[in-house]
Amino acid sequence: IESLLSIVYYQANGGSSFATAGFFNKIKYKLTHKQDDRSGAYKNQQLARPDSSEAVNKIIADEAIEANGFEFQSWVGFSARAYEGRYLNINGLIRKTIPEISTASASPDTLLIYFMGGSTMFGFNVADAETIPSNFVKLCLAQQYNRPVKVVNYGIPAYYSYNELMLLTNLLYAGKRPDLVVFFDGLNDFIAAKASPFKKPIIYYRMAQAFSMDINKGNRNYADSMDFIFTNSPGSSIASLSDSMYQNYISTASSIETISNTYRVKPVFFVQPVPYYNYPNQKKDPICSQLDYPQYKYIYPKLEADALKRSNLFFLGNMLSNETGITYVDKFHYSPKINEKIAAAMFQHLHPIIDSLCRK
Repeated sequence: IESLLSIVYYQANGGSSFATAGFFNKIKYKLTHKQDDRSGAYKNQQLARPDSSEAVNKIIADEAIEANGFEFQSWVGFSARAYEGRYLNINGLIRKTIPEISTASASPDTLLIYFMGGSTMFGFNVADAETIPSNFVKLCLAQQYNRPVKVVNYGIPAYYSYNELMLLTNLLYAGKRPDLVVFFDGLNDFIAAKASPFKKPIIYYRMAQAFSMDINKGNRNYADSMDFIFTNSPGSSIASLSDSMYQNYISTASSIETISNTYRVKPVFFVQPVPYYNYPNQKKDPICSQLDYPQYKYIYPKLEADALKRSNLFFLGNMLSNETGITYVDKFHYSPKINEKIAAAMFQHLHPIIDSLCRK
């Protein structure tokens, strides 16, 4: 049986020492992860949004599940797939922001801000009006800026800083130039051991496999798993992995600054809070990931020190240090309450920059 499975299964799916173990793990996963079992998602939504009715929380959970997927985008590879719902709306590369502008209407001198990041910036498992960009615009409403401020949410699930560099470059080449671009990274940059160190998208291995399939033979099975993407390569130490991830992030940020300066765009970088760094309540949190990724203990202190020396880098990695309530809506994504707090922390740093740009 092992010999047979090694030919028909293991060579395409290698993730276990024995093909037999991998085969039965695959069956176990399919039996225990039913596509139509949404009770956990409903429960989490109710915990994260206790003031909303069960009906509203159920709709938000259903729409997040239905919209969860990718579609092809030229040059940048992929984005969240288009979706139109009551609480969740995606059009091309853009997640809807509510409100999207700080005044009743735009004007020729509107200050344009792009927000970029992965699924936490996108607002996975929260409504359009609950994302970080939406909360940010609400804070802008109370300010008397000389110009209207418009925000565009270019957060895309599975993106990290290198994807965002490609996205920004493509937008600028297409003539879409913001005044300010805000990057929010840390989770995807440093959690995927087989992605960011090699400057490959997190879903690279699945995309590569799809292109290499012989469709005429009906081979449409995707063999890779997210476990593979997150697992460190054999023989690679956490210290060397961490240094590679850190150096790649710094290099990417430098490239972003170069292209931004060429197009007269102001780039600002935020390091996001994660469950794996300075979150004392992680093990008591009923929703968030309970795993441990030790690379954050190497990388985040370096970034915190860097933020003290750089005017456009802000470290938010300590924001969860005193949180004891419902911080997450699923294993990786913030609750609406935390999105509000992150937007407020961003606004505190960005307000002087926006005010200065509006006066130009």
